[in-house]
Amino acid sequence: QHKSAVNYIAKIQPIKLKEKAKRDISNELGKNLAFDKAVKLLNTITDPLYYTEGLTQLSINYANNQKYESAYQLISSIETKYHKDQALAHLGKTLLTINDVNQAQKLLNKINTEPFYSNLIEDITLYFAQKKQNEAAIKFAYNIKERSKQDALILKIATQFSQQENYHYQLLLINKLEPKPLKVNASNIFIETYIVTHPLNRSFALIKDLPNEKQTEFITKLAIHYIKNNNMEALISLINKLKPNKLKIQTITIAILNSPFTSITTDEAKQLIEKLNALTKKETPINTIILNSTLAKLYSHTNDEEMVKYFFKKINNKQSTLKNKSTQNLITTELIKIATKWKYYEIAYTNIAKLTTPTDKIMQLNQLPHSEKTSSKINTKNKIKALKLIN
Repeated sequence: QHKSAVNYIAKIQPIKLKEKAKRDISNELGKNLAFDKAVKLLNTITDPLYYTEGLTQLSINYANNQKYESAYQLISSIETKYHKDQALAHLGKTLLTINDVNQAQKLLNKINTEPFYSNLIEDITLYFAQKKQNEAAIKFAYNIKERSKQDALILKIATQFSQQENYHYQLLLINKLEPKPLKVNASNIFIETYIVTHPLNRSFALIKDLPNEKQTEFITKLAIHYIKNNNMEALISLINKLKPNKLKIQTITIAILNSPFTSITTDEAKQLIEKLNALTKKETPINTIILNSTLAKLYSHTNDEEMVKYFFKKINNKQSTLKNKSTQNLITTELIKIATKWKYYEIAYTNIAKLTTPTDKIMQLNQLPHSEKTSSKINTKNKIKALKLIN
């Protein structure tokens, strides 16, 4: 393999291309652990830039294979600050894999070129977070001076904290962050990631420790996660934990309306219908429009056209009476999808007209079959008005 590479290089005429080929082949030899051959070929390069790049890459290959002393010796030979710092940052990162954080920090002190300085700070910071040295992680993140990069790293720490079993101490640290927008973002990321990566009992315990206004938000997000991941057992268990019944109904309905039914089976949809029907017998829902829209979506998924028609009649375009515009648009969009599936195009156009932004209208119009848009069977005012948006 080495001989064929040498023969290939010998046939290259332009000097620049020959030097570039030597650099690239030296790199490949290093990746394949043929270090002696890689060094030998590297030493034949006369172009200063290609030689430096080859030296840098070879030091990276040494570090990747736990030959840390050899990597450092090569780095000592790199003359340009940019490439030296690139190699030092990579060596520091690989040292973290053997828990040599002290040596990684010493290497950091030798670096002042971006993005390599910030990259190694991030690597060391997340190392501390992974090792549950949480205060050290947050403290180390402040070594990054650029505010946007610092904030982005803090959010990564919050995500890493969410992988830990406990949450009280982690949330306490996050709630000390400044300014307030960063604290809110980090807290939301921590909670949202924690509840979807831990067993329901742990997730629900965290949610119950939140202020009331936050509980509903994250209960709904957890329910959506269970639906998207086809974890019906966990969804039902979550619903059973909720009190009162109005909260159960609200959680199921909003979660279903926000979820694509890519993995839910017909039987699971029927199970959710039964659950909703049982709950609504005991207690009147907060909003019948949301409930009826949810049931229309579920019955559509079970291919029960009669019940779809029944709930369309009950809804009767009343979603425009909802005070919350985002909920109104959400329901309208779902009704358009259902109407399109059953080829109720007049209903689809009527609901497209109710959407509040041209972008949403165009998006839903583009989902309709081209044959329908060009057909003259339905020419209502809503259709004519809608089609003007995309013509």
